[in-house]
Formats: sequence, C-alpha cells, structure tokens
Amino acid sequence: MPWMRGFLLLATGYNLLWGIFISQFPDSFYLWARGKDQEAPILITYQGYGVLIMAVVFLLAALNPQKYWYLPGFGALVKLGGAAGFWLLIMEFETTKKFLFHLIFNDLVWIPFLIAIMVRAYQVQKGTKGEKAS
Repeated sequence: MPWMRGFLLLATGYNLLWGIFISQFPDSFYLWARGKDQEAPILITYQGYGVLIMAVVFLLAALNPQKYWYLPGFGALVKLGGAAGFWLLIMEFETTKKFLFHLIFNDLVWIPFLIAIMVRAYQVQKGTKGEKAS
C-alpha cells in the first residue's frame, strides 16, 4: 500500500522542518504559542529535538512499514503525549487560539492516520490481508 510510505515520508519531512524550527527558534515559537514576549523555557528546545527524533522514527517506518509496523503507533502515542505535555508544562493549562491551531495541526490530525497505518501494516505483516504494505 503505497499510501503508507507516502504518508510516513510526509510525516518525516514535516517533523524534520518543524523540529528544526522549534529547536533553533524556541523564543519565536513560544511567543507565537503563548503570546508572551519572554525567553522560552528550555523544554521548548527539547521539544524541538524530540520532534527531530520522531522524523527519524517516521523515516525508518517509511522504509519498511511491514517490518516496523509498531513505529507509527509509537508516533501516535508520542503525538498524544507531546500534546498533553505541551499543554500542561508549557501552556500551564492556558488555551489560546494559536495553541489550539498548533495542537490540531501538529499533533491531533496525525494520530488517526498513524494508528490506521500501524493496524494495516500489522495485518499485512501477519498475512491477514495478503498484500504488501509498502
């Protein structure tokens, strides 16, 4: 299924670009998300590094979705945990329109697709559908 590889490569590119931006310009991201012109906490920079690591995870999954069927599920968990952690630790329970935009497009929109890829690749790997998951 070529769509899996394509989606995972899209996730790789997105996470690569987003991780570079956040890790290199944490103050700009913090100002945008919180609307507070102050130095960003170090957690923002670490978040950027985590996003870069997820780019590598998605690339590995894209290379062989059948073999690494569990990585998209791991990615979905990281997206969910990252969203909750960002809201709790960075936003301090504050909800802004920009934060909601970030939450939806950086985390939540990816989760159903990652879970679908994990389930489908697992089925193919186990031979329940008789197709290749590429």
